[in-house]
Amino acid sequence: MGLRKLKISNDEFSIELLLNDSMTADALWDSTPFESVNNVWGGEIYFSTPISLGEEDSREIFLVTDVAYWPPGNALCLFHDVTPISREGEIRLASPGNLVGSLITDSQVITKFKAGDVLRITRI
Repeated sequence: MGLRKLKISNDEFSIELLLNDSMTADALWDSTPFESVNNVWGGEIYFSTPISLGEEDSREIFLVTDVAYWPPGNALCLFHDVTPISREGEIRLASPGNLVGSLITDSQVITKFKAGDVLRITRI
């Protein structure tokens, strides 16, 4: 499968990500475009998606450049720093999630997205 990129944007900022070849990423790609409302949890932003899937090679620990799908919330998660339950030197989700891709844009752009922002998720 070719390169699949998504753009997440509000009225002022945008961030781009590259999807991997997982079944979860396939479902996310097929669901775009969509809109969602942003949430903030420590150094993570997350928002609901139209997909509802279970765990796929799931894990709790991620890198700043990772993009994860969190099955309990049907949510996409992007990171710029630690979460409230992280231990030193790690980024930890509340429960296992699926790696679906990686950020192309600098992760610090994520800090510009605020809770309650309406986000547009589109293919690029």
